[in-house]
Amino acid sequence: MLTTNVKADIGSVKRGNVKKAVEQETDLGKIRTIIKNAKREGNVDMVVRAERHLATFIGFQDTVLDRRFLECLRRYEQVLTNKNDRKTLAQRLRGAVARNGVRQTVINLAKKVETSFGFEQLIKAGEAKETIEYIIIEMADEFDDVTVRSAYTKLRRAGVTFTNIH
Repeated sequence: MLTTNVKADIGSVKRGNVKKAVEQETDLGKIRTIIKNAKREGNVDMVVRAERHLATFIGFQDTVLDRRFLECLRRYEQVLTNKNDRKTLAQRLRGAVARNGVRQTVINLAKKVETSFGFEQLIKAGEAKETIEYIIIEMADEFDDVTVRSAYTKLRRAGVTFTNIH
């Protein structure tokens, strides 16, 4: 059995006699348990660290696009949860991110001619600013013209108006 006398940093995870920082945990279930326990204990620092690690571990990076996408994903999952009267995760969208990464998932969804179920649900809930297409408009200089035009088209068809140059 591996043991250590090295003092572990604040918020480490005990595993037998070994203390391991949450950022080194590789079991998704354990990371989620750490988050749940940290929330219950009011350990905000640990919640932030564990959620950041979980996000990175499942395909998200610490970029402006990824952070904005996660905001939209959380809002979409809240809309789904309210609609279904039970906690509902966007499994297909999360799977696409795991396979392709956030950037390519955003581009793929925007370039599709038809609107996604998520887009329709967010528009219906009055959350146009939480759609992937809106992210593209906000960050237009980071995407190619075809992707940006497609995002504009979908939002306009859904009745979203733009007050500035957009």
